[in-house]
Formats: sequence, C-alpha cells, structure tokens
Amino acid sequence: MIRLFLAAALFSALFPAMGAQARQAKAETKQQAVLIFSHTTGFRHKSVETGVAAVAEMVRAKAMLPVASEDISIFTKGNLSAYRAIIFVSNTTNPKEEASDWLTGDAAANFKAWLGKGGSVVGIHAASDSHYFQPWYGK
Repeated sequence: MIRLFLAAALFSALFPAMGAQARQAKAETKQQAVLIFSHTTGFRHKSVETGVAAVAEMVRAKAMLPVASEDISIFTKGNLSAYRAIIFVSNTTNPKEEASDWLTGDAAANFKAWLGKGGSVVGIHAASDSHYFQPWYGK
C-alpha cells in the first residue's frame, strides 16, 4: 500500500494534468497517452493486475489516456512516439537467464531514442528487478 501511495505521489509530481494500441492512442483522442507496461519473464507478482488498474485510474484522473500492454512489439519508433510516458509495473526478468531480458536490440535502441527526445519513465516496485544483463537499464 505504501508503494502504491509513493507511486501515486511520484506520478502526480512528474505528470501534471496534461502496435495497434499506439495507433489507437494517436487516433482516438488528443489526450496525451501513457503506456502502462507490465510484461514479465521472471517472477510474476500477484499485484501486477491490481497495479495496472490503479495506475490506469491515476492516468485518467490526470486527463490522459492509459494504454495497458504486455506486448514487447510495442517498442518500435513509431509506436513509442504516441506516448508521453511509460510506466513499468513490476516487469521482472529472470536474473539467471540473459534470454529473459526483453528490452534489447532494436527495442532497447528505440526506447533509448524515445527517452532522448523527452520521454518520461516511472518504474513501480519490481521494475528495478529486471534486465540484469543490460547495464544501461539500471543507470
């Protein structure tokens, strides 16, 4: 509960009111879209679905469009451009298996480019328990 409160406080401070899912976010409304990403390849916390729903509610309360996904193919240049922010919700990987890291190759390059153009990221709970074989991820 404290983590959710802290995430809500951080979210509010960072974001004042202002794939197919990405195209939907672009076309559906002029609202700014926020990607809520919860793909896991490591331990799956029971709280993921509840966390995604709570974050989506917070995004809506800030008059933005929440787009929840677990599809790693969303990390293309074109798709990412639809989002003002990405919120990682407990997206663990397996610390013993490099192959479990999903934010690699083109997806990682696209994500880093999006960040370089002003994209914002929030990591909730186990978002830091991820990508052990990608040194850039923890920086």
